[in-house]
Amino acid sequence: MRTTLNTILKMLSSAAVAGVLTVTAPVASASTAFIESALSVKESTVADQPIKVTLEVSVAGGNVSATLTFKNVSTVPAFVDKLRGCLDGRIKVNVFAVTSGGKPVKFTLPMAKRRAPGPEDFLRLGPGESATTTVRLNEAYRFLLGSHNYVVRYEAFHDNPSGEELHQLISNEVSFVLAVHEQPAARWSAD
Repeated sequence: MRTTLNTILKMLSSAAVAGVLTVTAPVASASTAFIESALSVKESTVADQPIKVTLEVSVAGGNVSATLTFKNVSTVPAFVDKLRGCLDGRIKVNVFAVTSGGKPVKFTLPMAKRRAPGPEDFLRLGPGESATTTVRLNEAYRFLLGSHNYVVRYEAFHDNPSGEELHQLISNEVSFVLAVHEQPAARWSAD
């Protein structure tokens, strides 16, 4: 079941999804050689998300910091994928939609395959609990030379330790202006 959900997670992460999706996986019996029924997909609205994501952006000294707050707004425990939630203070996967003039800003970190997340890879938030992290967007995105207007929002799919539910978490959009006078040296090979 975990492999199937991770495959769907990868497909949905790369797709441009207009709404928010909740995916519930049917449980297969041990004697079943393969899963016969497809995953059911239930559309939901941002108001239906178990976790509300709030984004704040600050620009200082050429650094663009994004502060994310994940708050469980449901009445039951909810989970945040630590990697996709950048809970260690670093961006490791492309979870921000950053645009300038309607065009995406390049994500510069290498795309890497990771093992299926285990229970230790999730942060459990009880009802009403929240977690906050701050990351530097300019460490993972190549901002344009000159002064430009940008729009950023957080959007990523999160499942739970059982792998039975998949939620797309989307934050508010934040606009900011950034002036870049020189491009930092590339940490990874170009394109």
